[in-house]
Amino acid sequence: MEHVPLERLFEHFTEDEDLEALIARATYGSGTPQISWAKILEHRFAVVLGEAGCGKTSEFQAQTRHLKDTGRIAFFVRAEDLALENLQNAIDPDEAVQLDAWKQGDAEAVFLLDAVDEAKVTQQANAFERSLRRLRRDLGAACSRARVVVSCRISDWRHQTDLDTFKGFIEGFSPSSAAEAKGGKQCEPLIVTLARLDLPRIRVFASALDVDDIDSFIKALEEQDLDRLSGRPLDVEWLASHWRKYRSFGTITEILEANIADKLRERSDLRIRYDPLSLERAREGVEALAAATVLGKAFAIALPEEASLSGLTLRVVQPHRALPAWTEPEINALLNRPIFDQASRCRVRFHHRTTQEYLAAGWFNRQYASGVPYRSIRDLLIREVFGATYPVPSMIPVLGWLASKIPPLRSELRASGPGVMLFFGDASQIPVEERDAALRHLTSELSGGKRLPWIIEDSDYKRLADPRLSPLILELLSSEPSSDETCRMMLRLAGC
Repeated sequence: MEHVPLERLFEHFTEDEDLEALIARATYGSGTPQISWAKILEHRFAVVLGEAGCGKTSEFQAQTRHLKDTGRIAFFVRAEDLALENLQNAIDPDEAVQLDAWKQGDAEAVFLLDAVDEAKVTQQANAFERSLRRLRRDLGAACSRARVVVSCRISDWRHQTDLDTFKGFIEGFSPSSAAEAKGGKQCEPLIVTLARLDLPRIRVFASALDVDDIDSFIKALEEQDLDRLSGRPLDVEWLASHWRKYRSFGTITEILEANIADKLRERSDLRIRYDPLSLERAREGVEALAAATVLGKAFAIALPEEASLSGLTLRVVQPHRALPAWTEPEINALLNRPIFDQASRCRVRFHHRTTQEYLAAGWFNRQYASGVPYRSIRDLLIREVFGATYPVPSMIPVLGWLASKIPPLRSELRASGPGVMLFFGDASQIPVEERDAALRHLTSELSGGKRLPWIIEDSDYKRLADPRLSPLILELLSSEPSSDETCRMMLRLAGC
């Protein structure tokens, strides 16, 4: 499809971030000032990082056209082509004459060097260095009039080695001004990441994807908490395709299953030829990594270069420990899947926390199905202290998803954590009679003065609701005494 102008924004790439900041950024956005293309191009050198499907190539191509339309000189160059060919052959043949003319003049030009990650896949690890070396050589004396912007997948960007390579490339350029030469700031490139799409941009993009009833589409996203699963063009394309086909999103479990399967497929035609993973093996891998992050109370997963960095305060999962039987090419291929986003330098994280928790539950369920004793699984999720049984707080979201999968666990939760069973995960997958029993237990606790420590969203009630619960709702509303909390809960449930 043609490029859809979304006026994309960018955020400064943060090298080190504590756990709380990472969680807040992943859930609510960074809250930091965002950067436009105009601001990026004020810098002579910049790097744009982003996960698969975030729209890097589309943005580079569109920005090249925009610069030309506004009278500036710009060239779009694929890094994989430049690693093999000279600049003259790596650009569009129609632009070769323009390049020669530019070299003879005194105007400035912008070179947008795209997809360093694909150059690394199809060539060798030093493909980035070769591309930059060839670019500097072919620009010759005109390099003092060049601006260079590079793009790369976050999971393929090696913050130490690639940044050093880029700085070495910059040092070979002549300063473009006396002020730049005096300031000595030329070798500090701007490094940014593409910001998430917000709802106005999602609306524009979905309209361009022929979603005709756009208001219903956006409303469904918000009602089912799917707006946070739609931060990239790739996500919106998938959701729009699903909506056009079904005119609804189905249950949250159905959406997650379909979305995970889609995001575990390699998107790049170039990478598919070298891809060592089947869909099933990729699913096993992400479930293991999700379980490792949840059990280890870690938010990020280390990329290969993480091991060489010191002084990092954030706990991270080392993928080779979570996947001991996997080869390095398999791990690298997995971490490149669009199910992951950038976290900070040399780390990735799951694209959405709900997906992470759902996959972690899948890992537990896989262990249970393979014959691991229930007690061994249960002891990681439920604790007993002085005779009282309660869910492990950090495992509550995982327990919610597991409740619909493991019957013995569901039986325990009806008494020890009915709210977890009803309002986390997907209650629509739990038999109605068991929802009835859990609701009775929960409202009994509420009548005794207990308060739920969570905010319950409308989408949680919608997943719990079922017409067959109507007799229970009427019974609890008419019984004496009913707590105010019980009445509010039953009225919200009835409203679904």
